[in-house]
Amino acid sequence: MNLRPILTITLIFILNCNSGIVTAQNGRKGNPVNHYSFDLFHQARVADSNMLISPASTWFALMAAYEGSEGTTKQEFEKVLFQKSPGSGGEMKLKGVVQTSGQVPGVQISNAIWVDKGLDVENAYKRKVSGFHATDFRQAVFSNPKRAVTDINRWVSERTNNRINEMVSAENFNPDTRLMISNAVWFKDEWLEKFEKKMTRPATFFAGQEDHYTIDFMQKKELLPYYETDDFQFVSKAYASSGMSFGVLLPKKLSGIGELEAKLGSALFDSILDSVYYARVMLTVPKMKLEASFELSDALKGAGLTTAFTDDADFSGITRDAPLKLGQVFHKTWLAMDEEKTEAAAATTTNIMVGAGRLDAYKVVKADHPFVFFIFDKNTRTIMFMGRYVTPENGTKVLADAAGLAESIEQRNRESFSFGDQERQVLYIVDGKTITQAELHDINPDNIDAIDVYNNYESIRKFTQGNYSGVVVITMKK
Repeated sequence: MNLRPILTITLIFILNCNSGIVTAQNGRKGNPVNHYSFDLFHQARVADSNMLISPASTWFALMAAYEGSEGTTKQEFEKVLFQKSPGSGGEMKLKGVVQTSGQVPGVQISNAIWVDKGLDVENAYKRKVSGFHATDFRQAVFSNPKRAVTDINRWVSERTNNRINEMVSAENFNPDTRLMISNAVWFKDEWLEKFEKKMTRPATFFAGQEDHYTIDFMQKKELLPYYETDDFQFVSKAYASSGMSFGVLLPKKLSGIGELEAKLGSALFDSILDSVYYARVMLTVPKMKLEASFELSDALKGAGLTTAFTDDADFSGITRDAPLKLGQVFHKTWLAMDEEKTEAAAATTTNIMVGAGRLDAYKVVKADHPFVFFIFDKNTRTIMFMGRYVTPENGTKVLADAAGLAESIEQRNRESFSFGDQERQVLYIVDGKTITQAELHDINPDNIDAIDVYNNYESIRKFTQGNYSGVVVITMKK
C-alpha cells in the first residue's frame, strides 16, 4: 500500500515579558485572526491546566500550508482561518510584522519551509510564500533524521535566543515526511511603567477549593484601561516598544474561570475593548513562568480542518511530485514575566497616568485565582498570545485543614473590587477641553507634551465645583 507523504508543521513560540466550543464559520464580522484565536483556544484548552498559545503565529504557519492547498482542502482552510470573513485588517498587520521582523521592537517572527532533498516545489508557491509571508525555503534530508533534527533545532535555537534547543526529535519523522513548515516567535519587551521590586511579596493563589499556593505577586497602582461587569474585571497594561498590551480577564468569583471561558469569544473581546475607560487601578498579578508543548492536530480537526490530514488532502499547489497531507502540528511555548525590563530596546513613550500624589478611590484587580490573559496589538486588537493561568508551577502548596482553607476562601470573598469613594470620579481636561474617559483612550501618548495632576481640594476647585477626586490636565504637542 502506498502511503501519502507527510507535511509537518512545527510552531515555536517564545515570550520573555518582563515586564462551549466556538465553531468556525464564514461571515463572522471582525478580526479573522481573533476569530481563529478563540476557536483554537477552546479546542486546545484542558480543564484545570495552565495554557499558553500563540494563535496568531499558528495562523501564519497554517497560512503557508493554505497557500498551496486546493479544492475541499482549501475550502476548509478558509473556514478555519476565516479567509472569507470581512476582516478589520488585523491579519494585514500581522503580515506586516512578519515582513519587517527584526525592525519591530520587541517582536521577531521567523518562518521556514524545510523541503526534502529531491522534492520539486512549485515556483509559484515559492514566490507567494516568500514574498507574502517572508518565508525561507531550506533543504532537509528527512531520510537522515539525525541530520534533519540537528539542522532544524539549530535554526530554532538561533531564532529563540537559545530558549528552545530541542524542538524536534528523530521520532517526529518517518519515511513519508517530505516537507516541514516551521515558525518561531520571540517576544521581548519591557513594561511602559514597570513594577517596583520592593512591592513584590508572597501571598495566596486560590487554584481551587483545596488547592492554595503561596507565590510571589507583583503590584502597582496606576491609571489603566479598565472595564468590569457583574461577572468579571478586565485591565490592560502597556509594553514600551512593541505596541502590545498585556490584558487580564479575571472572574469575580474565585471559581468562575469555567463560566467565563464558556462566554469567551472575539465578540466579547471586542465588546470589552470598546467599553474600557481609564481608571485608577491597584493591579496585583503573579510573577509567571509557563512552558508548554502541544500537538495541535486534534484541535485543528475539531475546528473543522479535517481533509488536510487524510489521503484526500490536496496540496498540489505546493508540489506535483507527491500527494502531500498534513501529519503533525507541533507547538511549543515559553513565558517569563516579572518586574524588570527586558533586553529589548525601549522606545520613549509617555503614558497617561497619575504621576504625583494619589487619588482616594481606585479599582482593585487581584489576580490571585484562575484567569485568562492576552498579549495583543493595541491598534488592531490582534491577539498575538493568549493563555490561562490556573495552577502556579513554582509555588508552595499551603498545608491546612479543610476548615482553615474554607476560612481563607471566605475571607478572600469578602474583599472589595474597589477602594474609596467610587462616586467621585477623575476629571480629564485636554488643551482646556473636558473629555470623557472613553475619549482619553483614543489619545496617542506620543502626541502628549505634559500631564499635570491635581488631587487636593483647593486645586480641584480651580477647575470644577463637581464631586471629583482629582483633575488630570493634559497638554498636547503643538
